[in-house]
Amino acid sequence: MKYNSLYMTALAIVMAVAFSSCKKNIIWVPTDPPDPNIIMTTSKSGVVSIKMQGTGSAEIDWGDGEKSGVVFYHNIPVEFTHNYSGSSPKTIKITYGGSVTHFNCSSLELTNLDVSNAPTLKELRCSVNQLTSLDLSKNSALTVLSCSINQLQGILDVSKNTALIELWCNWNRLTGLNASGLDALIYVECSSNYMDTAALNALFGTLNSAPGMKTIFIGNNGPNYNGIGTNGCDRNIATGKGWTVGV
Repeated sequence: MKYNSLYMTALAIVMAVAFSSCKKNIIWVPTDPPDPNIIMTTSKSGVVSIKMQGTGSAEIDWGDGEKSGVVFYHNIPVEFTHNYSGSSPKTIKITYGGSVTHFNCSSLELTNLDVSNAPTLKELRCSVNQLTSLDLSKNSALTVLSCSINQLQGILDVSKNTALIELWCNWNRLTGLNASGLDALIYVECSSNYMDTAALNALFGTLNSAPGMKTIFIGNNGPNYNGIGTNGCDRNIATGKGWTVGV
């Protein structure tokens, strides 16, 4: 027993020395949060155009070795154009200091758009692209969203965008839309999607009951835009909350 006790004591001393030595080799390097940015992927050739509005400065990396810089003055909209020589996929990254409040990247043949690190966005216009998904869970300041004429699928969840006033998501492949908690919402254009009767009724159930003029358009909803959802839904769910339902 005495031998075992001495052995365990010696082992504990060796382990303590080893751990102390390892601690001396650990270097803690502080990491700053990344600069706000917007990242997107395009295969478009020829001239492309991006419109932005905000404060501070920004740099656009066009993904082909070329870069552009901008300084925003008095929150005035700025348009940038670039000419691509080929149609190979390019990743465009916009990094900025200050804030970008309005961003328009429509008609760029985008297959991906990441705005998760752009929390100051108030208006996002990304219509006429090839997007199949769009994560807006980090964009709580958003008041206007236009993502029409894409290939968005599944349920578009904008329940985190509690400042949203206008939503344009027509001509996609959405099977559902969640508008829970959007007390400021007054306009929804979700025509020409894949929502069936149950999905439209569920959407009506998430609409706010706030007073004022509010309109939702639901035409041509159903599998392959066949209108079955539009024709079979219970519009009284929406009108009972003060919404005008248009087709």
